[in-house]
Amino acid sequence: MLVRPLLACTLHGMTWETTDILALIFGAAGVIGGTVGFFRAASASKQAARADAAAQDARSDAASALLRSADATERIAEAIEIIARPVSPLHMDYLGKVDEADVGPAKLLRALVPTPEVRWIIEERSESDTYRLRNAGTIAAREVGVAAVPNEHSVLVRVDADPPSLEPGSAVVVRTERRLSLRVKELEITWRDDTSSELQRTSLYLP
Repeated sequence: MLVRPLLACTLHGMTWETTDILALIFGAAGVIGGTVGFFRAASASKQAARADAAAQDARSDAASALLRSADATERIAEAIEIIARPVSPLHMDYLGKVDEADVGPAKLLRALVPTPEVRWIIEERSESDTYRLRNAGTIAAREVGVAAVPNEHSVLVRVDADPPSLEPGSAVVVRTERRLSLRVKELEITWRDDTSSELQRTSLYLP
């Protein structure tokens, strides 16, 4: 008759054999391993989302730069074409009511120069509840501020970097949070520029 050796211990009046103890240990190790695996997977997923958002930002920046370059090239080509031909009544209409002596290539060239302005656009990012605020205008915006509308919801808005100035074509990441039923739907942008000494402001709806 074979006798199976046992290693037993007593805990709270109960006797635990070797197999019971090992089963408990392996079971606990499985739970811990599963938990660690879950958090690792969640961290990897978050890192992948951030990398995808960064790649999207780079593509948006490249597209913005390409559009600005194309616009500048088109303006230069149009200016050269106008300068190369003589002034006509059609050009006079284009310039508006001006003295004949004030009409010439320089005047036509000035008419083609972009209007100095700050123009804001909101770009949605692949990362949830994050956006990019881009200065799509022709001059720099200084002392840029971003707040929620209404202002008391501004605690739900965070800008990745403090942007005291955004040059034409540049952008900054804006993050929003959701709390229960509260969600930011509109942003107020404030800034200063060279067109006025007054603080400028506008509001934009999020996509």
